[in-house]
Amino acid sequence: MCWSVCSGMLAAWMRRQYPHIVSGAVAASAPVGQFPGTPGFTPSAFWEVVTRDATPAGGAPEDCADNVREAFKQLFATGATPEGRQQLQQQCTLCDTLADEGAVKTLAYWVQGAFDAYAMGNYPFPSDYMTGAPGHNLPAWPMRAACKFMTLPPSANTADSPTGVDRLAHFRKSWSPAGKATVPGMSAPHASAGVESGILAPARRLLSSTKAASAGRANEDLVVSLCKAAGMLYNVTGDQSCFKLDLSGPAAGNTGPWDYQV
Repeated sequence: MCWSVCSGMLAAWMRRQYPHIVSGAVAASAPVGQFPGTPGFTPSAFWEVVTRDATPAGGAPEDCADNVREAFKQLFATGATPEGRQQLQQQCTLCDTLADEGAVKTLAYWVQGAFDAYAMGNYPFPSDYMTGAPGHNLPAWPMRAACKFMTLPPSANTADSPTGVDRLAHFRKSWSPAGKATVPGMSAPHASAGVESGILAPARRLLSSTKAASAGRANEDLVVSLCKAAGMLYNVTGDQSCFKLDLSGPAAGNTGPWDYQV
């Protein structure tokens, strides 16, 4: 027997329970011990793996994980007031208003679900395994790609830094499926619009700061960047004009199918 994820766990448990029937079971990506009550269970283990992928140990930029943490803090702080929730709707290009702080939590889970998906599908080649849209791939090493939204190139210290802009433009061209999106996580038509449109307009605003390190990133920019990183998954098809906080599918965070599969 050879299965993965949920079916992999069932295969492993079946082998353990019925060794006289099942000769062996290969269970890939099957966290058979990651359940409360199981000896050695560590509640934070999954999140530690996800976080590691957003650090230099996982091939990501040095400041990515710290900037993501700070962005989440700012997201919740901004979402504590009606005015702030309206701001979040604009920053994240949401279709619907955020009615209350519960909706802000849903937004946070929506973003978290994307980073979960990047970690689970962090392959060294383009793949649609985690997108829920056959034929529409995430880029190779998607966590590293997402982290490009949460950091700046070391050389990007001024508004006129061509190196920083060109690197971001090259990154977007390297994986964008259609090049026609107008929402976070997708590129604008580079040939006709240039660097002042689409994803590169806020990028140039970020590059204009002389404080390109993490401490110099404006909180507002961090939240925008966080939603752009999530948009890499949620607008992988390139046809979304705004985002709905739908927590179904492969990136459902803590409120979707992952909690019901066993």
